Amino acid sequence: MTREEVYRYIRSLGGEGILTEEDVPDLRKGRGRVLQLMSDFAWHSRSAVCDAAQQVEGSRRLRELRKWFTIRCRRDTVDKRLFSYQLDWKDAEPPPKADKQLELF
Repeated sequence: MTREEVYRYIRSLGGEGILTEEDVPDLRKGRGRVLQLMSDFAWHSRSAVCDAAQQVEGSRRLRELRKWFTIRCRRDTVDKRLFSYQLDWKDAEPPPKADKQLELF
């Protein structure tokens, strides 16, 4: 990634003034791990998403994937504060390679 692409990526995450150039590789790897988890099309808890991302902010990587995929969400029937997430199989094709933001594919 060029320096301009790095800063565009940081801006797209709303991380100006917070994230640095050094943060970007870890964020992108976390996004790739979340996509790998979700690619089985099963329902996954928020904690499973965070574990897969290997980041406290794993749910942010999930929200980032929503730019390219449909991620379904459902509320737990017992604890209404908990949610599960599922990659919609109809959208399960990676975005075009031309999108430099998603070089993880």
